[in-house]
Amino acid sequence: MMDENQCNSHALTLDVSAVDRMARSGHLKAGGINPVGLEIGANSLFLTLGGKPWCPVMGEFHYSRYPESEWRDELLKMKAGGIDIVSTYVFWIHHEEVEGEWDWSGRRNLRAFVQVAQEAGLKVAVRLGPWCHGEVRNGGHPDWLLQKGWIVRSDDPRYLDKVRLLYGQIAAQLKGLLWKDGGPVAAVQIENEYDGLAQHLLTLKAMACDAGLDVPLYTRTGWPALKDAMPMGELLPLYGSYAEGFWDRELTSMPGNYWAGFHFSLLRTDTAIATDVFGGRKAQDEPGTEMYPFLTCEIGGGMLDFGLATETEVRAQLCQRLRTARLSQGFSQATLAEMVFA
Repeated sequence: MMDENQCNSHALTLDVSAVDRMARSGHLKAGGINPVGLEIGANSLFLTLGGKPWCPVMGEFHYSRYPESEWRDELLKMKAGGIDIVSTYVFWIHHEEVEGEWDWSGRRNLRAFVQVAQEAGLKVAVRLGPWCHGEVRNGGHPDWLLQKGWIVRSDDPRYLDKVRLLYGQIAAQLKGLLWKDGGPVAAVQIENEYDGLAQHLLTLKAMACDAGLDVPLYTRTGWPALKDAMPMGELLPLYGSYAEGFWDRELTSMPGNYWAGFHFSLLRTDTAIATDVFGGRKAQDEPGTEMYPFLTCEIGGGMLDFGLATETEVRAQLCQRLRTARLSQGFSQATLAEMVFA
């Protein structure tokens, strides 16, 4: 055991006097007020709730993958564990497995899930897709859609016509449950892990708005890099970090760049995510990233089950360490990993 003098001799000092930490506002297309006057907003450093800095913790829960009879207990556990916002994917393939036949019943009942979340005291972020990934077949695209031969994840008008129907269905499910209505839905995510043209994401955002999905926060995943620049303030980029991922197909412990997630850095992009799809790449943020608050949507303590009695505890500790590294950079929002709560 080290005594107090020994501990002091190992103290580290971090000089951040040269770092610009002035909060800039007015450039982000974000914000909304509910019927009782409570406003959610954002500036370059943090989210705000009621005009005050807000650092919510967000946890993932996929309603359509869980028996609806058990939603309440699990959401209450999340609330008791310190979660403020529950985020969830809407997997298109779970709701329109057969073209034109929509199913929002049972465990697929998005509306009921959001209502239960509100009763549990949680705000909700809905990840709209249309492509989600989430380790679901086709990334959530129905089989029949891929058989059309259309260019999916693009502004192909035939594809967009079907997405418009999806967004309309989601909007109907969430009618009266948005933040502006006094409901818990404070954010929606457009697409997921998209590396194409920014215009496609803007098209999807416009379609979501036209469908009536009017919320304070519109987000996207901040990885991988887009092929061109996203206009400032349109979509808040959310980032991620994992202690390890199954996508590497390696048996060595924490291969590649996973250790970077535990290091203090001004970089937000984690190049260890989805290396099977995007390959190894240089870690760099898009120009203008510093004008957004540092938000995260995926912080994962691990991926695979090994039958360890303390597995959940270990993953929670890993998530906490990843969050600590992110917090040092101006972190405002975190998902404590799909694999912890889903």
